[in-house]
Amino acid sequence: MALIIAQTSRRTFIAQAAITTLWGAGALTARAQQAQDLYDLANYDFLIARVRFDSDSRTPDRWNMCAASESNLLKAIQNVLRCKVKIIPGLQEYQSTTQDRHLNAVVTFDDLERICRFPFLLMTSDGMFQFNVQQKRHVKAYVEQGGFLLMDDCVFGDSGDFFFQSGFAMLKELFGSAFHQIPKTHEIFHNVYDMGEIGLPHANGQRRGAWGVFVDDRLAVLLSAGDLHCGWNDSQYVWYGPKGRPGYQGHHECIRMGVNLATYAICH
Repeated sequence: MALIIAQTSRRTFIAQAAITTLWGAGALTARAQQAQDLYDLANYDFLIARVRFDSDSRTPDRWNMCAASESNLLKAIQNVLRCKVKIIPGLQEYQSTTQDRHLNAVVTFDDLERICRFPFLLMTSDGMFQFNVQQKRHVKAYVEQGGFLLMDDCVFGDSGDFFFQSGFAMLKELFGSAFHQIPKTHEIFHNVYDMGEIGLPHANGQRRGAWGVFVDDRLAVLLSAGDLHCGWNDSQYVWYGPKGRPGYQGHHECIRMGVNLATYAICH
């Protein structure tokens, strides 16, 4: 047993060293990317992969807004669930677009094999988007094969919930009656933190409630218009008010909701 562990540790070390070298060279090849994925999946209990996609060019908030959002949530998941997570050090909150290396992983719905490595995906933006036929097919396959997709509208200023509208139309097309509003009695609102009458927290944007896709009894997609991930980002209460003011609760409620979602995805 000791020999097997030693050999495994050595292989892991060599693989990670090779990946680090390739990062230093400026980009990951497909083979090195696969090695990075397998290394991370073997060494961390929970990862959040961010989905890259194209959205309306008129809106400033893109798919890669605020990597510190995930970092803040992962710290809470680590503290509450006592699991090992991949936290990228040195991220600045309120930084707008971020680089791939600031995130646990960056995936697209063009590559079904790769997205299926990750059980939890986050997709966020401010703008309208439209997936092609193959991408829609991959969304459906990912969900039906056991993945969990969080689609969270990133609202900029007074703009409308364009991302939410696009997501709503796509999910309705793909899943029909399996896509519907999630009742506040659902376990995602009560499994670790009891969200009570709050249900899905609202940090910014439109109040649309929580919408989801159900595969049999399993919640597989959650669509939000309330800017959860910006709530995760706001640990200094810059956006939603200092401690003691109403906005203070926004960050904590969003983090608690994120912990509940991670717990649900891990257990289902």
